[in-house]
Amino acid sequence: MAGVAVLVIAAAVVAVVSTQRDDATSTAPYDGTTIEVSLGDFTINGNLTAPAGKVRLHAVDSGGATHNVGLRGGPISTNLQPGAVTMLDLGELAPGTYELYCDVADHVQRGMVAQLVITAA
Repeated sequence: MAGVAVLVIAAAVVAVVSTQRDDATSTAPYDGTTIEVSLGDFTINGNLTAPAGKVRLHAVDSGGATHNVGLRGGPISTNLQPGAVTMLDLGELAPGTYELYCDVADHVQRGMVAQLVITAA
């Protein structure tokens, strides 16, 4: 009986510690730049300039078709249905010009590309 009580208490402590750890990481501020991006039908819009360092995209599919967004040679989001939102971590970017694109079907050929400009920090 005492062994069962110890197991129940141990499980409760683990649950509380895990919950506290999750809350701490989910509320931590992002120490980089978040760029708001709108994915229209064959357009990528937003203020596509950020200082060098950690960069992420907060993208919304504001068009009527499925879209995604990626950094040429880097990460790409999952496909988004109209109205869906995603966060895409681009990592640590040095100053320069980078290409954002949508790799769904023929979207690049239809003009769904944009330039992301990273300036000196």
